[in-house]
Amino acid sequence: MGWIRRSQRPRAWRIFASLLLGLSLLLFMHACRRFLRDLSGAVVPSVTGAQHLQSPRMIEFWTKLRTNIDDLIPQIEPIKLAQKATPEDQGVDIEIDPEHPRLDLIRLPEDSLRALRSSHDSMTFVTSILAPELPYESKTRGIVTTGGGDYFNITLISLRMLRRTGSRLPVVVFIDNDSDYDEYICEQVFRPLKAECVILSDLLDMALPSLSLGKYQYKIFSVLFSPFQEVLFMDADAFPAHNPDKLFSSEPFKSTGMVTWPDFWASTASPLFYDISRTETPMLGVRKSSEAGILMYDKARHAHDLLLALYYNYLGPMWYYPLLSQGAEGEGDKETFLHAAMVLGAPFYDVTTPIHIMGRWANNTWHSTGMRQADPRDDWRLHQVRMRLSQTAQSRTMNEGMEDEYGETENEDGDRTDAELAKPLFIHCNLLKLDIGRLLSPDSELWTRNGTGVLQRIWRLDEGMLGFGYDVEEVLWEEIVLTGCDLMAASECSRLLDIAEEILGHKLTKIIRRLERLKPFATDN
Repeated sequence: MGWIRRSQRPRAWRIFASLLLGLSLLLFMHACRRFLRDLSGAVVPSVTGAQHLQSPRMIEFWTKLRTNIDDLIPQIEPIKLAQKATPEDQGVDIEIDPEHPRLDLIRLPEDSLRALRSSHDSMTFVTSILAPELPYESKTRGIVTTGGGDYFNITLISLRMLRRTGSRLPVVVFIDNDSDYDEYICEQVFRPLKAECVILSDLLDMALPSLSLGKYQYKIFSVLFSPFQEVLFMDADAFPAHNPDKLFSSEPFKSTGMVTWPDFWASTASPLFYDISRTETPMLGVRKSSEAGILMYDKARHAHDLLLALYYNYLGPMWYYPLLSQGAEGEGDKETFLHAAMVLGAPFYDVTTPIHIMGRWANNTWHSTGMRQADPRDDWRLHQVRMRLSQTAQSRTMNEGMEDEYGETENEDGDRTDAELAKPLFIHCNLLKLDIGRLLSPDSELWTRNGTGVLQRIWRLDEGMLGFGYDVEEVLWEEIVLTGCDLMAASECSRLLDIAEEILGHKLTKIIRRLERLKPFATDN
């Protein structure tokens, strides 16, 4: 009896120890799982962007995709426009005249039309086969942009502004090829900002012959071949003024998995595109053309239309760019993303708040320097309000003073009021490049003097800019000064600080103290 009692004690202790060990392992695994999640709730990729790009799965996928698309290239002459879309064609007010006839400038022989239609039919079938095979890391989120060569300096400022918002999402910077790679910038400057350089040609060259891409063709490859499931793409010269991380867990992205933003112009897509893609031609007033400097995608829901968008871009310079724009302003990849989703019936949300120009007056001349785009969350809420109101009230009643929680919905002319416009979120400096390398050059466009010799702001501080909720340009100049002083000599740093303070009209005391401490930006975040 005594022997049995003695043997039970160690067995009980062993059971207790095992339970304790198991509980510890569970707690450890839970801690690891939490550690692997960033503040947005997404899992951090287990591999780098470069490892993902050069993985056997990705190489096999790209080789298969490249072979299929090459086989579908129609053996016909490229489209050559005898006439291009005019400013008047692009400037049609689709709110006043939503049924305005669609621009129709392209004429194709019947055999060319059949060849394009047959190729497109085959590609839609290819997407159904290859979409489930698209490699990405499930439940990951990240930001994708482009850089390299002359764009490094511009990308750097955008990265600094992104991190200034508090964003913690990883960033992959796609670079065209080895000749555009800069080891110091990528490893010493970008990496502390949680940004990784990835060379796209490392993958593209795996499928011979080597593929030579034009500048508008890189974006789709960057989105498609990034390691993230959910992607916020921004051009090198675009950045958010507020933290974008929660866009992924909010409407409209949550329900659609794809968000696009509008351009200034009416759509100039040719009726022939809809014929070729076997899609009903939409009325011109349905939506404006797209501004593709900012895009959001969930690959789990949009692999099919991403592959179709790649097809449009692959064949873009020869056929699909003219078919989708007819020579309009910014012809290139901009219309391929939304149209691919439309053709395949994929869900998407196209922001309804109009794009707004940003700029300044100097010497009695207006200089456009960029544009701002709306917060899709705010735009979606306003869109839901408008839909509910339209279902319960006549438009005349609304015009006479009906109010919602956002204020008056329309003015006497039937136009949207400021209360009906979503708050701005993104800035796209596509018209004035924030090139830190040329900042102190005499011909730098970043700073200019008026007729009395006073340095002017980059953006006029109007009501639209105040909509961001703070002085974005002041923060921009702070980051420009900090970046410049990291990379420049002390004398240049001092001159840069003087320029920023003259433009803003006050001392940058906080930045001066920071420079005096010589504390790198990256360690503050």
